[in-house]
Amino acid sequence: MKVIADEARKSGKAISFLYLDLDGFKMVNDSYGHETGDLLLKTVANRMRKCLQDITGYIRFYRLGGDEFLVIYLPDFDQSIEETSISANLILSSLNKTYHLEGKDITVGCSIGGAIWPQDDPDLFTVMRYADEALYVSKRSGKNRITFKSSI
Repeated sequence: MKVIADEARKSGKAISFLYLDLDGFKMVNDSYGHETGDLLLKTVANRMRKCLQDITGYIRFYRLGGDEFLVIYLPDFDQSIEETSISANLILSSLNKTYHLEGKDITVGCSIGGAIWPQDDPDLFTVMRYADEALYVSKRSGKNRITFKSSI
């Protein structure tokens, strides 16, 4: 994290954080078993990797545990909420498509919370917490949507 923060400070560019949580993942585990749930998580990661591969700049995603992921994005250009929204919508659209796993058609949604450093706060870790809080606003607001700190 320190490396990306140092790079952003030197370049004067923003860092976007997107927290993601799959909607309906528990039902997949309960209905089809944990092996299918694990396969779904691997497929989700592959879809995210594909959909993010053409985005320029430093972009990484991490599975935080369970069905939660974090995307960290430092673009090659000046970042705004509009550019981050485009990336978030690409992820949302990709993850909402039906999964064909072990002869089953499985659909899950995805809720996303986002925040941008330093626009939302000068402290990097506070901005990460804001993205996490925005995720839960998405969940409480009907799920399968994107909410940014600046809109709550």
